[in-house]
Amino acid sequence: MVWDLTIVIPVCNEEKTLRQTAVEIVKTLSDSDLSFGILCVDDGSKDSSWEVIEKLERELPRKIQKLKLSRNFGKDAAILAGLEHTNSELVITMDADGQHPPKYLPKFIQLWKKSGCNVINGIKRSRQHDSLLQRAFAYAFNFIMEKVAGLDLHNASDFKFLDRKAKEAIIACEDRTIFFRGLVAWIGFNQQKIQFDVERRSRGLSQWGLQVLFFYAIDAIVLFSHFPVYFILALGGIAVLVCFVLLVILGFALTEGNVPSGYSTLIVLLLMNLGFSMLAIGGIGLYVKHSLEQTMRRPRYVIDTNFKKSNDRDIEN
Repeated sequence: MVWDLTIVIPVCNEEKTLRQTAVEIVKTLSDSDLSFGILCVDDGSKDSSWEVIEKLERELPRKIQKLKLSRNFGKDAAILAGLEHTNSELVITMDADGQHPPKYLPKFIQLWKKSGCNVINGIKRSRQHDSLLQRAFAYAFNFIMEKVAGLDLHNASDFKFLDRKAKEAIIACEDRTIFFRGLVAWIGFNQQKIQFDVERRSRGLSQWGLQVLFFYAIDAIVLFSHFPVYFILALGGIAVLVCFVLLVILGFALTEGNVPSGYSTLIVLLLMNLGFSMLAIGGIGLYVKHSLEQTMRRPRYVIDTNFKKSNDRDIEN
């Protein structure tokens, strides 16, 4: 079947939350004049999320489609898989854990009808459920992305509305490593915002710890800016300047016959040089890594179980 609107939900170990979210979506959009459905993309779940999806397919006939990836490829890859496997003119992406409240879905549709925009970004009104450390980390990341990449991701989320033009622009991007929020901001078009209040997870624990977020942020910065390279260049310049100043000081000391004794200064310089060298190698290595992934042309995800469209019936492989 081909819906006017598809809700794409990436699912990874959400057996406790998915059913409630799906039921609320169907209830919220039941009065909509658009035909709609939900595409659940199982991103290598280790729990019984796939069984929950199959049960939902039976409970909510003609409202659920399913897609199963062969392993965990990451949330952004799961979203991309959902975008590539729907023929709907309109798509809304949202999380399965209930933190993206379904009650805001009609507001997305109303704003699209009113403005004719291509993209609507769900913006978090506040981060009251995040810890102080998480909020500080998010602020620092958004600040860096705005300053070095020109992308405004302040309080951004994956709760987004895309029309066909925006959806096809995202699909056309051939990045091997995907940062969905960054790509949506990068493609441009007419973009609007809707603020929403983040709900607490209905059940279970978040899988996005600080360590995961840190490496996610590093990849995003590398993908959308050359900031690490310029930062390394600046550190190298500072190191050369410091060494030059020390050489001048040492030169004056030699002319006066007052050469400082000990190895403390030498050790500090050696450690500083080693640290800068490691930073340089690591930063360049990140770009080499992503360049290698791009040239290898591996698929961004692999499908395990899929559906095929034949007229308006879904046939499972």
